[in-house]
Amino acid sequence: MRACTATRRANDGDARYQFRKNFDVQFSKGFNFSGAQTAEIRFEILNLTNTAKFNGVDQNAINSTSFGRISSQAGFMRIWQLSFRYRF
Repeated sequence: MRACTATRRANDGDARYQFRKNFDVQFSKGFNFSGAQTAEIRFEILNLTNTAKFNGVDQNAINSTSFGRISSQAGFMRIWQLSFRYRF
C-alpha cells in the first residue's frame, strides 16, 4: 500500500493568491500468476479533502454590489479512480 501527497502552488499575478494544496492518495495491490503474468489493482482519490479553490473573486471598489463575490471555482472536485493492469 502506497500513499502520495501532492502540493501545487499557483500564482495568478495577484499578491493575495490562494495557496493551493491537494491531498491525493493511492492504494495498490499486486498479484503474481503463473510465469511472467502479473496484475495490479489500483484505487486513487485526487483532492481527498475536496478542498474548494475559488476563482473569479471580484476585487472592485468596496462600494460595489458585487465586491467579494466568487463567480467560479478553479481546479477540480474530488475524483475517484479504479484501475486494473494485467501484464503478460
